[in-house]
Amino acid sequence: MFFFPIFPKARASRRAAKALYAQIVTRAREAVFYAQLGVPDSFTGRFEMIALHTGLLINRARQESAQGQLLAQSLFDEMFLNMDMSCRQAGIGDLGVPKHIKKMMKALQGRALIYDLGAKLGATELAEALTKNLYATVEKPAPAILNAMSEYVISCNQSLASQKMNDFMNGQIVFPNLPQAEGDRHVEISQVA
Repeated sequence: MFFFPIFPKARASRRAAKALYAQIVTRAREAVFYAQLGVPDSFTGRFEMIALHTGLLINRARQESAQGQLLAQSLFDEMFLNMDMSCRQAGIGDLGVPKHIKKMMKALQGRALIYDLGAKLGATELAEALTKNLYATVEKPAPAILNAMSEYVISCNQSLASQKMNDFMNGQIVFPNLPQAEGDRHVEISQVA
């Protein structure tokens, strides 16, 4: 169960986390990921895109002082408050929700680490992680698509590293340009659902 924070710093982190999470969800829902880059347009695919962006920001915030740690925890909490609601709206019963949330929490932690490490090691290692996680429920995408997603994740990591903690605490985040697959690799949404 989540409680409303009573201390000013905790309240500020919660407000920032709500604003940041809303921007993450907006970015994760961009049609280019599903229509051109083959991310499955499903509950799982949308979770994977949110986990990718949230995990990178949590890793970035944890590199800071206690304020960053508090923001990382608030962002984690905000995500799973929303995931709880999403599971219920998807028709998962009250008894099944905690089990799904626990699986999603483990998935977020694992993906946050592997995407951050992959972004630091390079596109090849990152492509393997994306294939195993983001594209796990679909046929392996074309190399151009994997390359575009890998470059996007690396750009996200670099962009987050260059942003100030004060900006995050003010609920501001800047994402890099949306990725584009090379050539005419357009995939219809109906083909990935």
